[in-house]
Amino acid sequence: MRRTGVGYLKSCANCVSKHVVRKAHKANKEPPPALLHTVPTMALDAMINLIQSHRDKVFDFDAFVDLPEGHFLAGDHLYTRSNKLRDQIAEVTLFHWNQKKSTRGGKSTVVTYHCAQLEGEQTRRTLIDDPKRRRSRKEKITRYHCGGWLKITIIDDNDRLVRIRITHAETHPPFPEGAGRRVIEIEEPVDIRGSVMMEVHDLGPAPVQMAPSPSTTSPSGDDDFAPASEYWQQTQDDHHIHLPPEPEMESYQEPRHVYYSPDQLSALHRNFNAILDMASRGVPIELDGAFQYVFKGINQVADEVRQSEIGNISGRSMR
Repeated sequence: MRRTGVGYLKSCANCVSKHVVRKAHKANKEPPPALLHTVPTMALDAMINLIQSHRDKVFDFDAFVDLPEGHFLAGDHLYTRSNKLRDQIAEVTLFHWNQKKSTRGGKSTVVTYHCAQLEGEQTRRTLIDDPKRRRSRKEKITRYHCGGWLKITIIDDNDRLVRIRITHAETHPPFPEGAGRRVIEIEEPVDIRGSVMMEVHDLGPAPVQMAPSPSTTSPSGDDDFAPASEYWQQTQDDHHIHLPPEPEMESYQEPRHVYYSPDQLSALHRNFNAILDMASRGVPIELDGAFQYVFKGINQVADEVRQSEIGNISGRSMR
C-alpha cells in the first residue's frame, strides 16, 4: 500500500511495477521530438568530396547536409527529393542504392535504401508456368554481406537541411554496368522511305545526230548541192530531235490518315499519366527496363511525327 496526499491508495507493488512498464512502453511508441543537431553539419560539396575519397574503404557517415539554394524545386515529391540525393551519392560511391522503406516520425521522414549488391535483399519472384507469358530473368550479380545502408532524412518545411547516414562495412567491386536488368531485344525501326523508288519521268529518246544526206550531183558538178525540199525536211527533223517534250509536274496527293476512337485515346491518356507519375516518384528496379523501352519507343514515334509534319508543310508549299 502507498500513501497519497489525502489517504491511502489500494495498489500493490506488483500492479505499480506493471504500470511503470506500461508507461515506459507507451513513451517508446510516441514519435520522437524534432531532430536535434547532435551530429555535425557540412555543405553538400564537402560531403561529396568526403565520400569520394573514402569510397574504396569501409566507412560510416552521419551528418546534416546544408543544401544549396534551389537544390529542391517547390512542389517536389518526397521521393523525388530523396532520389535526387541518392543518385548523387551513387555517382560518387559507384554503388546502386535501392529503396527499402520510408518511416514517418515527428516532423521528418526517413527514406531507407540498401546497397543493390547486399546479400539477402534481392527480389525473388516465382516463374509463371506458361513459358510464353514468362518474363525474362534478370542477369545475376555477385552479392556481398556488406551491410550497405543509406538513410536520408527529409525535414518538413525545410528545403536546405537534410540528414544523411551511410554505412558500408565491406568493400566490394562497384555495381556492374547494365547488370540486374532484363535483357530486352529492341528491333531497329525500318525506314520505309528509303525503300520507296522514286518515279523517273521519261524524257524521250536521247538526241540523235543526223547522218549527212547523200550527195546529189548538181548540174554544175558541186558535191554539196542538196534539193531545197530535202534541206527543209532535215531542218524539221533536227528541230524535233533536239527539243524533247517537257516533263509533266507530279501532282500533290494528300496523305492518308488513320483515326483512333475517343475511348482508346482516353484510356491511353490515363495509362500514360500513370507511367509519368511513377517515373517522377521513382521506378522500382524490376520495372526500369520496361520504362526505358517505352520511353525509347515514344522518342522514336515523336521523331517520326516531327518529320511527317515537316513533309506536310513542304507538300502544302508546293501546291
